[in-house]
Amino acid sequence: METMAVRLRIEADSLQQMALRGADDVREAERALLAEQQQEEFRRRLVKYYYLGTDEQEMVLDNTDRSRYFMARTKALEQYDAAADATEAAKVNRTLGEALKQRTEQIPSAEDELRAAERNAGNAVLLARAGALLARADSLDDVARRLRGAAAINEGQAAVMLQGADEEDATALMALEMRTRRTEPLLAVARGQAGTQPDVAGGDVVPPVATAGSDTQVGLDRSGDAIASMETRSTPPGTRAVPIPAKLVTDIFELRPPTERRASPIAMDAEMPEGIVFKVQIGAFRNAIPEETFGDMTPVMGERVGNGLVRYTAGLFTTFDQAAGAKDQVRDRGYRDAFVVAYRNGQRIPLGQAMREARTGQDVAVARETEITMPGERDAPGTSAGTSTEEPATAVAVAENPSLVRSTAEPTTEPVVATIERPSTVAASAPTPEEEVATLLAKYPASATEIVDRFVPVERASDYYNVPGAAPARQVETIKGLFFTVQVGVYSKPVALDKLFNITPLNSELTETGKIRYTTGLFFDTEEARIRKDGAVQSGVKDAFVTAYLNGKRIPMREAAALLQRFGTEILARP
Repeated sequence: METMAVRLRIEADSLQQMALRGADDVREAERALLAEQQQEEFRRRLVKYYYLGTDEQEMVLDNTDRSRYFMARTKALEQYDAAADATEAAKVNRTLGEALKQRTEQIPSAEDELRAAERNAGNAVLLARAGALLARADSLDDVARRLRGAAAINEGQAAVMLQGADEEDATALMALEMRTRRTEPLLAVARGQAGTQPDVAGGDVVPPVATAGSDTQVGLDRSGDAIASMETRSTPPGTRAVPIPAKLVTDIFELRPPTERRASPIAMDAEMPEGIVFKVQIGAFRNAIPEETFGDMTPVMGERVGNGLVRYTAGLFTTFDQAAGAKDQVRDRGYRDAFVVAYRNGQRIPLGQAMREARTGQDVAVARETEITMPGERDAPGTSAGTSTEEPATAVAVAENPSLVRSTAEPTTEPVVATIERPSTVAASAPTPEEEVATLLAKYPASATEIVDRFVPVERASDYYNVPGAAPARQVETIKGLFFTVQVGVYSKPVALDKLFNITPLNSELTETGKIRYTTGLFFDTEEARIRKDGAVQSGVKDAFVTAYLNGKRIPMREAAALLQRFGTEILARP
């Protein structure tokens, strides 16, 4: 009897393993079918939104990085189209609703009670229809807002992909996308103008020059909103170029109204300031473009890349936050590809690295400033050596606006550049999608191969689950790579399958507190995982939710999404 029981147990285990392998095969087939459907949908969007030839289309589809980038871009374009349709439908519904409401007010009053009753009944019907139309208009407006938000997220993901790619590859990809996109009027103009303007000699950035009493220069405040600074002083004819400072201490950027486009020289391969500098990349083209192409912003600079392309950037910023605020405004203006880039001593570096170095430098500067300006050590106002005790008008102006302070060695003919003074204390602002992703990925190696290869399973990692009667489960501690799954319960010890509502297949994990965490499924897409979660809820696990694992360890969903966005399928587990 004991021998027979052992044989039956072995046979049951074997059948269970066969069932698990069969379930894995089914999931793999479903995943392959879903991937094929997504690929066909991707092809359709490519044809809809881009002028890609057959060879170019295959070049995009056959390359993982290009596919992921164009997939995010086409999704964003489709979502913007859907948002525009929803907004238009909302306008139509709102117009009809308002018209019906006005109609009830215009019906003349009846003299007898019978006609008054008929009029009131008709008005009630019209008001009900008007209310339904207005409610639908509000709903459509809400849909449009959500679609625009989703599109902005996809645009942010595409920007992060460019920021994380090789410098030349990123420029080539941006140039291909801008050259072939169908739906942007600004790009159509730029494509038509590219190559019609000779290169401008590098070395100087040319900010706008305004005559006294006329225009004002515009900068960005800490929230990214446009602010008007002081009027620029009159500038003699011919005085236009302002050398780039050796070290950038204030942000330099102007975004004019669309109707005030001015042709400003575009400096090519200009020498950059020392230290960490942030800029906004706004385009990449095969040939140089005319000065008026980006005539609504200054300064604009061009950089020749080794693959023969020219990429264009706008502004010079001391912090990522300021550059991100400018990027948002530039995107709203219609340059939907804009994203933040970073430089150290004139050399392009990864954004995350620049942000860390910039923060470190700010912390050091604040510490030094605090140390230098201890109470009792600062000179009294107006008593420094060689300073007049009189307070001329210019001194009053400086006191009211510190950004007017300039070195006496500077020529008076030089235009005043719009600057932003950094306050001594700045409230922490919410990180942008690009900043958040860069922060999440900063602790990981540069490639998916390095991340996955770091995984070494602990010896006898699955011994904790060798318990008779426990539900068949795969130990996540042995799985290399990234995957999504659905949590269905946490128990003090391994439990039987019926305790888990007979949900299969199962995974198990030994938590730091010695409990057993059960999950179901191994997915490579959050949508598939959500479908499984809904099934688990219907089975009885009301608090089921989607979670993620990397190299046998549980990680936050945002971190998993950032990894998948950055590395694509290379980071995924191989069951």
